Amino acid sequence: MSRNHTMRRAILACTIPAAIAAAPATTFAQAAIDEIVVTGSFIRGTPQDTALPVDVMTRQDMRDAGSPSLLEMVRNLNIAQGNIGETNQFDTSGGQANEGVSTINLRGLGSERTLVLLNGRRHVATSGEGVDIAGFPSIAIGRMEVLKDGAAALYGSDAIAGVVNFITRSNFEGIELNVEGQTFDSSSGEFQIGALGGWGNERVSGILALEYERRSEVELRDLGWATRPFQDNPQGGWSAIGSPGSLFAIDGSTGGLFLTPDGAPMPFADPVCEELGNQTVGGFCQFQFTQFDNLVEKQDSYKAYGEINVALSESINLQAEAMYSYVDVPQWATSPSYPPQALFGPDRVVPVAGPNAHPGLVDFMDRHPDLLPAGTVAVFPFSRHAGAGGFEGGPRTGRRETETYRLAAGLDGTLFDGQLGFDVAVSYSRRDRLVETPDMFVERKALALNGLGGPDCDRSDPANLTPGQNGCLFYTPTSNAVGVSAKNGFVNDNSDPDLVAANLALQPWLEGLNRFDTTFELLVFDATFDGELDFELGGGNVGWAVGLQARNE
Repeated sequence: MSRNHTMRRAILACTIPAAIAAAPATTFAQAAIDEIVVTGSFIRGTPQDTALPVDVMTRQDMRDAGSPSLLEMVRNLNIAQGNIGETNQFDTSGGQANEGVSTINLRGLGSERTLVLLNGRRHVATSGEGVDIAGFPSIAIGRMEVLKDGAAALYGSDAIAGVVNFITRSNFEGIELNVEGQTFDSSSGEFQIGALGGWGNERVSGILALEYERRSEVELRDLGWATRPFQDNPQGGWSAIGSPGSLFAIDGSTGGLFLTPDGAPMPFADPVCEELGNQTVGGFCQFQFTQFDNLVEKQDSYKAYGEINVALSESINLQAEAMYSYVDVPQWATSPSYPPQALFGPDRVVPVAGPNAHPGLVDFMDRHPDLLPAGTVAVFPFSRHAGAGGFEGGPRTGRRETETYRLAAGLDGTLFDGQLGFDVAVSYSRRDRLVETPDMFVERKALALNGLGGPDCDRSDPANLTPGQNGCLFYTPTSNAVGVSAKNGFVNDNSDPDLVAANLALQPWLEGLNRFDTTFELLVFDATFDGELDFELGGGNVGWAVGLQARNE
């Protein structure tokens, strides 16, 4: 279920800073910038003489830095930290489920607290991550202005950390083709192809940019520094809940768990734990799930941007722009399965003795007769349903897709012989995001542990159900149901082919895809007017600006 929330805001902003209070700007560019587009103030001027310090990185600065992508350029800003980029699937503070997304996080206050503009106008943002810049074609960007001070009074609460304004190459003429690529060990590399065309005369000009980017998959298991042994890095993707995992045994004489001398429940790690690529630590079979994850996901990005500028008179200009992007992460790789949120409970008790004994666990105890204490009548399996053997032999996969649309048009210029400046614009932007993430149905695992699992098991008539019969399957949580390790290729001679086949048949049925379709839209009307007053202070004439903005989000 979903609910549409609409917010409407009308904002009146008025600023009258005196030139004497102007702070010097820090710029990367050697040449002065004389365009009348200023971040952080509605009073006309340049980034060099604005009342707030604005850092400017021009396209030449980008070339001098090795033509980084927008993600790399933002990541290298010393004022930015905690940006969402790459996969970030292990970052629980906001990176998870944001593969294929790139954001800017000034001062580490959160991406939703950094306002990102395109040509001085707002772009659609999400409620938790702010503006996704992955859809901006880098070949169309002429410079980037960074206001490092909070500007909530001018722009709103999403500018508490600062403002980043991407300015396009509006005055470009000719044709530019750009091909870039890079690679490193354990990677097929990544490349980007871009084309930019521009034309113009004294009255009309325009640009059209097209860009395609391919990023190849980089598996963590191929990077020795990323998958260290448990003793070297116990926080490096290790989980005590693996597959095979551990068993907690129930004493038939007391009905309770077997305990350690200090009174804690006693885990019994699967004897084939380490051969399958795991590590036994303190009675638990530790599973390193990051061996199935990627450092970089395979990603395809398609981007297009067009802009036209028309001089309606010597002092009034019309500007219109359109943008579209599609970012596709077709096979996001993750752990073969996630641990069940309910590990203990009545439906997790699996008998290993008596008429209702689990046949897979009876087979396991016959293979390892000395593992569990005498008198064990049942066990709690402390495990996930897919681990060392992989999900059907490999990682579990999901999908991420992002489509972005943008249309904007505005009039700007001066009236009354340049005494009154104005900028009136309307813009619309939209972002559609699809996230598919696999997870397990906890109740289905309980059914399978009791021999009532599988898509062909008719559970409509419980009175006539027979565990393990008529299409109903047992799930076996121990190593005798794992044939080959997907981590190190170990062939498990201590497994039963029938149990292995049953577990493999159950894997797709045990899981489903959580699907999230989200749409964010932004419609903005802006009108600002500016000029100078007739009196001076020590730094020059006093400038003024007044504006109105209405937003529908």
